[in-house]
Amino acid sequence: MRLHFRRSSDAEAWKRADGRLVSMLELVQRYLRQEFGVYVLTVTSFYRPMDTGSPHSDYRAVDLRVRDLPAGAAQAVADWINSQFRYSASPESRYVVCLYGAYDPNGQHNDHIHLQVPPLSEVVAVRGRPTRPPLPGGN
Repeated sequence: MRLHFRRSSDAEAWKRADGRLVSMLELVQRYLRQEFGVYVLTVTSFYRPMDTGSPHSDYRAVDLRVRDLPAGAAQAVADWINSQFRYSASPESRYVVCLYGAYDPNGQHNDHIHLQVPPLSEVVAVRGRPTRPPLPGGN
């Protein structure tokens, strides 16, 4: 996975990232590479210890720059990842794993993609049978 960290402290903190978040970000990066030719993602914010109550304070959320992405790529990846996963297995959960554009009615994430996973006591739920982006060469 190729990531560029805006802050060196986030690059160091990434070593403690929730494994589910790392896996989900790998899927996001794979999708963007295959569908849009994007090879490097810029992490604008990861670990924020002072942001208590936020998944950023628990190594469970990452913000990605969208201005480097081709037009439509951010919404396309949010659509795809949210069609594959739910934030929680709980039917009452109103959260999504990826906040951006249409998935953020308050407009707080229109300038970046916010990817998150639930606390360790919960599981990320798969919606139906997950689909993967096609592999290069049709494999």
